[in-house]
Amino acid sequence: MSNSIITVKGCTYHVSVGYENIPILKNISFDIKKNVITLVNGRSGSGKTTLIHCLAGLILPQKGLIKIDNQEINKLSKNNRAKFRLKNIGLVYQSFNFLPSLSIEENIILPALLANQKKSDYLKKCEELTNQLGIQSIKKKMPYSVSGGELQRASLVRALINSPKIILADEPTGNLDTLNRDLIFDTFENIKKYRETNIIFTSHDPKAQKIADQIININDGLISSNQ
Repeated sequence: MSNSIITVKGCTYHVSVGYENIPILKNISFDIKKNVITLVNGRSGSGKTTLIHCLAGLILPQKGLIKIDNQEINKLSKNNRAKFRLKNIGLVYQSFNFLPSLSIEENIILPALLANQKKSDYLKKCEELTNQLGIQSIKKKMPYSVSGGELQRASLVRALINSPKIILADEPTGNLDTLNRDLIFDTFENIKKYRETNIIFTSHDPKAQKIADQIININDGLISSNQ
């Protein structure tokens, strides 16, 4: 049995502008072992976000293979990729992506509702996770009325509500101050340690390298190093 949770082979992705194909990812390959924190590092425009979206199955590479927990997600239909993502992957966005008309708690439990979890199970899990991340007091508030740090912690709870095998986070600390950045990074380490969940995240922050077990450096769509 493979010790890798993610395998990427020959992944190529381009966008079409007029009659021209603009390459974003250029035949990249790598493996990520189980239960590690992986940093995808690189300057703006290097292809980091596109890679995260490919790993999530939100977009498909034109060439190559992406295997997550022995499932080739690029061979799944759009609906089946959505089902796979709901069960196996938690997403954390820099911009939070909370529905403004729903409370923090309602936003958090939305993936659990889509996954048909029992109400008693997801409410208990929401209670436990919000307590662990110190945001139990804001559950009934609306997204516009809480801080960015609180929203990012709430987005982590939302990502964890279905007990995924993998957390994919795109610049999760990009809009946060130092205190909240450190809290998010500490939470990542606790998630790995106590939940045995893989975390793959992008970041420009130099401190991100200190919590990473693996660092994949991307430069102009190519992997320049993988350590």
